[in-house]
Amino acid sequence: MSEVESIEARIRDLPPQDFACLREWFHEFEKSDMRPEYDFSAGVRGKHYEAYREGTNVVLLDSDVARVFRDSNSVNRALRLLLDLANKEATAQK
Repeated sequence: MSEVESIEARIRDLPPQDFACLREWFHEFEKSDMRPEYDFSAGVRGKHYEAYREGTNVVLLDSDVARVFRDSNSVNRALRLLLDLANKEATAQK
């Protein structure tokens, strides 16, 4: 069990009165830490939860590359093309 899962399990197992105190503390923390310019009113809770649980692989692109490949689909297409070419080259050399 990961550390996060362990914490989640402990929170789930809290008695109702402790959970209420934790929730109250969290709301106070949110109010004190949020800046007025932050607006999450149109946010979707858990939007990326499943993808995060499956694992992520973040790669930072240099600015000149990022100007050409503006999203993950274009990067993936280019890398797949490169892999296909490399495989064809390797097969041709056998």
